[in-house]
Amino acid sequence: MQKEKQKAKNIVEGIKDSNNKQFELSLDPELSYGGFSIGTNISEYLQYVDPDPYLDHDSFIVNNIEYEVTLMTNSRGIITTLYFTEHCFFKMQDLIGIPILDFFSIIKQEPESVSIQWTPPRNPLKNNGEYQHVYDIPLNKTRMMQVWTWLKRVRTIFIYDLSLCE
Repeated sequence: MQKEKQKAKNIVEGIKDSNNKQFELSLDPELSYGGFSIGTNISEYLQYVDPDPYLDHDSFIVNNIEYEVTLMTNSRGIITTLYFTEHCFFKMQDLIGIPILDFFSIIKQEPESVSIQWTPPRNPLKNNGEYQHVYDIPLNKTRMMQVWTWLKRVRTIFIYDLSLCE
């Protein structure tokens, strides 16, 4: 556990020290992360991604960074969703793991709705699943952010465009 925390700290410090905005979330004018943009075809990124072994065949994990970012596509291969479980940098701050109230003040958005959802374990060998609070945050008419929290801390972030989802 300590080794994982140190690795995460090194990633954060490396990004802050280099002032590298290459892997930062962009919410406007486009939804993107590190050059991976919602609305583009996954074929443009095949050299940088691998199929996600836990999700269906329309999900890919970015393989050229030290933490997991998942890209989800529709049946035409268009990226519809960016999915973050380990790190998600926005304005040089990691949003994963922060208190939900801090999250809202950083992104300057309020949720439209909140629900409680059961999340099955992604890897049954690691945990048994849990109930999480889910915050739906509209970014515009078709773009949404969904933030999943556990113990009032951000666990998972989905960013997607409803007009591209099938």
